[in-house]
Amino acid sequence: MLDYYGRYSYPTRIFVKGYGYVGFETYCKDVLPNEWIPSWHVQSLNAGAFCVRMVGWYHTINPASPSGAYDVSSGTQCYIKGSAQTSTSRAIDDTYRYIMVNSSDKIFFAEYGQGTSGEISKRSGGKLLQYGSQALAKKGYLYNDILNYYYGGSVHSYGNIRILKYFG
Repeated sequence: MLDYYGRYSYPTRIFVKGYGYVGFETYCKDVLPNEWIPSWHVQSLNAGAFCVRMVGWYHTINPASPSGAYDVSSGTQCYIKGSAQTSTSRAIDDTYRYIMVNSSDKIFFAEYGQGTSGEISKRSGGKLLQYGSQALAKKGYLYNDILNYYYGGSVHSYGNIRILKYFG
């Protein structure tokens, strides 16, 4: 169990509007290739895997539907059933049971957006840019450095973010 305004277990499934319950890791594998370009650098894909996983987990705690009728819709993250790709599935598998927490050891909404090719954006901005993660990976940044570049010292985390193995 991990704290986040309370105690929550690692989700095994997520309720997707129009699809019903989907296994959580399957959901992540069917989102990442639609949010990140599958041919990108492995470190960018691994950073993306954390973003996708943490946004999904956040929404199992705080459903996107005001009524709580579903956790996410295909508009929350681009979920397309059966769209998993080898490279992005590997990123999900390689980061399985690892989670990103802020400097207070709490999960947070790992906001991300597209950006433009080559655009990195500012450090500690609180929003990871997908194209920026690729640019940083090409400069030699590891996935945890990419995540910390955007989220560490931001509105999400007073200090560095941490990557933890989750056993709950």
